[in-house]
Amino acid sequence: MAVEKKFRLLRGAVRNAFVWGICWAGLTFPTFAILRLFGVVNDTVPWTDALLVAARFGIVGTIAGGAFSVVVSIVYHGHRLSDINWLRFGIAGGVATALFVPVFLQTMNFLSGDGLVAWRLVLGDSVTGVFGTLAAAGSLKLAQMSDKKALENADELAPLVGLERLIARNLSDPCSYFPGSRN
Repeated sequence: MAVEKKFRLLRGAVRNAFVWGICWAGLTFPTFAILRLFGVVNDTVPWTDALLVAARFGIVGTIAGGAFSVVVSIVYHGHRLSDINWLRFGIAGGVATALFVPVFLQTMNFLSGDGLVAWRLVLGDSVTGVFGTLAAAGSLKLAQMSDKKALENADELAPLVGLERLIARNLSDPCSYFPGSRN
């Protein structure tokens, strides 16, 4: 695999991770507000805590997005974006995230020396599966729309690409400007 292709894949994984982090952080604050409205979150919990939780979810979302990008590059290697069903992709992203995040959090807690957390507490973060579904489906849908727009623009630019090739050929062979000048 060429270095340029590896760099492009790495750049795509980093961008996807960044999108997931922003998505997760952006979804956390309204989720907190809704949970507080329905009494799931106590009224004594300050709104500043919601911002801290949103930042933490953004970090975990970034890590989950990067891991998901690696899995997608392996599973969907060679597939075109238009061939992938965004809804099924989103559900797979949710399932993968719901499995990855608890294991990741347990691993990090164990490696930090704090030991394992009770699984009931870790598995209580089922909202990560919902966030993973939304982030996966949304990021693929955005990529498909961008790919479709790029293809539409490519059709409009096709005559210019042909002109560019003609100019490049003529510049590489100046004698082609003057028919009959070759002996």
